[in-house]
Amino acid sequence: MISVSSSTASPVPSPEFDPPPVHSAGPSDTKINGHSVDSLMQRVAKRLDQDMETTFIQLQQEGKVAQRISEANACMVATLQAANGALKDAGIHLSEHQAMPAGVEELIKRTAAMTLANLGNRYHILKGGPAQSGITIPPEKYCFDPAQISLHLQDIEHLQNRLSNNPFSPFVNVPRHQRWRMCLDPDKVAFVETHVAGARGNPLLPFMFDSTPGYLHGVLNGWQTSMTNLNSRLDVGLICALHRACYTADYAYERDAYSSSFPLHQGANMTPAGAEELRAFAKALRKTVPEYAVVGSEAAYTAFVQARKSQPGAQPDESFTTHALLTRPKAPFSVTREHMGMFLHQYQAQRNKTPKATPAQRQAQAIELCQNLEQLHPFPDANARTFSILLLNHLLARDKLPLTMFEDPNRLDGWSRGELAQVLEEGQARVGEWSGQHIRKAAKPSKSGLGPLSNLGKLFKKT
Repeated sequence: MISVSSSTASPVPSPEFDPPPVHSAGPSDTKINGHSVDSLMQRVAKRLDQDMETTFIQLQQEGKVAQRISEANACMVATLQAANGALKDAGIHLSEHQAMPAGVEELIKRTAAMTLANLGNRYHILKGGPAQSGITIPPEKYCFDPAQISLHLQDIEHLQNRLSNNPFSPFVNVPRHQRWRMCLDPDKVAFVETHVAGARGNPLLPFMFDSTPGYLHGVLNGWQTSMTNLNSRLDVGLICALHRACYTADYAYERDAYSSSFPLHQGANMTPAGAEELRAFAKALRKTVPEYAVVGSEAAYTAFVQARKSQPGAQPDESFTTHALLTRPKAPFSVTREHMGMFLHQYQAQRNKTPKATPAQRQAQAIELCQNLEQLHPFPDANARTFSILLLNHLLARDKLPLTMFEDPNRLDGWSRGELAQVLEEGQARVGEWSGQHIRKAAKPSKSGLGPLSNLGKLFKKT
């Protein structure tokens, strides 16, 4: 059984919080293949303006960047393009099949600082508005501090080796040079590779999410935890271990209280069928979490909370259509733990009732558990990583089923279970292609269903 005691790792700031200011780097003695980082930064300076403008314009081809990737990640893409271009200009060609030279991390940090410092006159490209020369865009707008970028290059190589040493893990079938794709949202990667010239062949592209410090390293670490604990007890302790591994934050789970609130948008992380299931889930969960709601706006949620002061049985206005807001009120993790435990109990009970279940049935059961946990949203951040990638694949691996990668892990928020069954099978085909295997894609959506959600209130004791 895995413990949930607090990790000693340095905390990673959440993108929701204000980051520290950008720090400038002084002269460096670090060298990459005989070239000093200082000399490489001179090459970066010569090409960065054009690399930024080209990257941002290309990312705008299908609409605003924020609709496909975050502005912070757009800045990271421009940074990685400029850094790789400067290395190529110096005759240094990185390879996705070899370990990165240690100096690459310093080069990327310094290039990122220069990217943000030069952003003022290009901010209009990200926003699709007119140029406003001379305006300085505060770096905190982009929610990352270049000085905090931590690629963990040596650790990544160590994790790759450890992930290769377990012949019983299906992850070992994914070639090393493709494993980074098991850590990033495939639709965002595909968008960048399609619309930014040269991005597809850029060995630094796996770090495009590392505006959140150590993102790639964290998810690889989560994979290592997931795939080496296939025989561990499936409990809240294991789920917390997956979360801690992929986010490397020092959460004092049992001592802290968390709330959550995130938007849902039709076509992205919500569908009409999924919205109906989500309304039913929210109604059932309100039996034990009275102020849990999915509403059309913050104002609607505020009105619901105010109404409950005079009418404890008041229900929220759930007449949203294309946009919604899911909100779980602040609660001690000890309370949230009970709900997580009950979802796990429900999952195991379903398995016990179906000893001869088909692969499709086992996959549906895994989807139900992971979606229940995702919609409960027990952690301040990294819920999608924990449930849509690590836990879901952990459950598939336990049943010796092919691994999957959802095109967008956030679809677990508000797509219907029938739709997610198809998404899961499409993801299995995607991983199969990366692995050189051929897995049949789903021909049509599976039948959706709420399962035993109507009995949810009976499962939870009052808190």
